[in-house]
Amino acid sequence: MEHWKREPEDHDYPAATSYLSLLVGAEAATKLVRKLQKQDVLVHRAAKDLLRRSEERRVGKECRS
Repeated sequence: MEHWKREPEDHDYPAATSYLSLLVGAEAATKLVRKLQKQDVLVHRAAKDLLRRSEERRVGKECRS
């Protein structure tokens, strides 16, 4: 069973902008999503890898304080 669609749907880009704005701010998120929209090929990642990476980022910030 495939978990990712081959092409993003129109509503995926505003959702990506919203999420990324939490990480990098609204202006940078908008620029990133515009670049994503222009890409011919998008890399698909396993959800477990995305979750693992997000945990590393969160734990890393806690360890620095």
